[in-house]
Amino acid sequence: MESEPPKPAKPRRRRYLRHLPTCVVMLIVGGALVAINTRDGFANYLASIYGIQTGFSRHGWPEICISRQADYDLFNPTTIANTTTYTLKETSVSYRVDIWPLLLDIGIALLILASTVILCERARRAWTGRPQFQISTLLWLTVVVAVLLALGQSDPWWSEDGLYLHEQPLWIRIPLLFGIGCCVYLAGWMMVRTLAKVPRRMRLGTVSLAIAAAVWLPMVHLCFRSDEAGKKETGVSPIAQQLAARHLHLWTDAEAREEELERMRQSNAEWDFMGRSYLVWALGNMCLREPQRKDEYLAVMDRIIDETLATEREKGMHHFLMPYAHNGPFVVQPPRSQFIDGEIALMLAVRRLVEEKEAYRQPLRQRVELIVRRMKQSPVLCAESYPNECWMFCNTVALAAVRISDHLDGTDHSAFFRRWVKTARKRLIDRDTGLLVSSFTLDGQVLDGPEGSSIWMAAHCLQLIDEEFAADQYRRARQELGREICGFGYAREWPAAWQGPMDVDSGPVVPGLGVSAGSSGLAFVGAATFDDRKYFRALRTTLDFAGFPLEEEGRLRYGASNQVGDAVLLYATVLGPAWDAVKKGERYD
Repeated sequence: MESEPPKPAKPRRRRYLRHLPTCVVMLIVGGALVAINTRDGFANYLASIYGIQTGFSRHGWPEICISRQADYDLFNPTTIANTTTYTLKETSVSYRVDIWPLLLDIGIALLILASTVILCERARRAWTGRPQFQISTLLWLTVVVAVLLALGQSDPWWSEDGLYLHEQPLWIRIPLLFGIGCCVYLAGWMMVRTLAKVPRRMRLGTVSLAIAAAVWLPMVHLCFRSDEAGKKETGVSPIAQQLAARHLHLWTDAEAREEELERMRQSNAEWDFMGRSYLVWALGNMCLREPQRKDEYLAVMDRIIDETLATEREKGMHHFLMPYAHNGPFVVQPPRSQFIDGEIALMLAVRRLVEEKEAYRQPLRQRVELIVRRMKQSPVLCAESYPNECWMFCNTVALAAVRISDHLDGTDHSAFFRRWVKTARKRLIDRDTGLLVSSFTLDGQVLDGPEGSSIWMAAHCLQLIDEEFAADQYRRARQELGREICGFGYAREWPAAWQGPMDVDSGPVVPGLGVSAGSSGLAFVGAATFDDRKYFRALRTTLDFAGFPLEEEGRLRYGASNQVGDAVLLYATVLGPAWDAVKKGERYD
């Protein structure tokens, strides 16, 4: 029997060609990841139109992992119609790599690439050419919808610390969102496979719990959400009335006031003084909002100011300072604290702005002259609050007092203000964030970088000095420090680029989230000043949720706060009229 002739061997297919689609998809997604990590995240920040300028651009997604620092010089001045323009030229460029954000970026990129490869390979092997509706099909539809929604959205996506996805061109967005969609699908597929091995009752319970959490957690804030979204245009809000009632009670009930002050001074002697300052500033604005109650408010303002001045004369400035004020001599002699001088000057200025009082005219003029003279003795035009320690908070408060004094007495320190802003841009700006640093020596050596317990108030005060610079500082602080999660708002004490120690200013800082009580409290002032209603409402929601509001006989206080914290909140809810009067050149006496 003849054997059949052997069949010709089939040509071996090149197996690697089977994986070609996966490789192409991986290269496209990988290219998008590389592109989004190397595009400039922010426009260059120009510190000043004079002299050497500094530019910042950041790279990275979702976290900033590489910071680019460029120094500029100005060339070829051209004057047209009294306006001078310059040509900028980079003189030096340097880069800084932050390890942990870089590792996070690499980890997310690897996760996206791995998810993309796994799903592409599963799709290739399982493809039968026949359309089937399975759980995997439902997951894919979910991915497609998520990608379409993300492509059409206009709000920032993922994180304020990184690049906004909606700002990227389509050739980056589409493959990157496809990779993210693969992560979503893979997570769903793994969850389905895992649940399949779990008993049915436990499976139903887990799914129910997950659905309930997904529905209710984003809605919890609605139970604490306030109708107030910032300062009112006119009048005084109910919560401000209740907060003010409590403070007015403290200044009419000596026993209650002494108990509260003693409790605060055990932690920080500054809080006693700052509580007085913020209350006077708040009552000054309330006088302008409620003229019918002006006499009542003025009486309390005068009492606080007179008692504060008397305490300063009798016990000296150290009564309101922390103990380390005795650790060394002040560089500028005789010793004075910008913390004390600036806040007293602003109290006197706001009081006179509301209604002229002759007894306060000369004390304000003398204190302003001292402030300016001592600031001019520093290369960075700032005076000491503690021995060889200048604070941005204190110096910007002092600048606001000088500005109001100019408005009241006809003096002019505008040239000094311009010099101060120019110097601050050049020497007191943090290179990584563009924010003003919080503390430094008299000759400008930085001690502490940007801090939330300083920058919010500094931006508020600088609105009287240079509105554009103040708005820029608030935007940067909002980006670096302000946070919102599921309707709740808070503020960090430090930006990601700089980490400082916890102290009495920052208050306790929650690990992980970086929530700071001090920064969050003063963020109210910043949000109200720059009419950031969304952020103000989110902060209020958090305060009503975690601040333990206590109301008694129409008086409101927060159990998690103290007198100075409540005074800051009161000021944030009524500020506006005093600053507006100065900017418009109005007088109310």
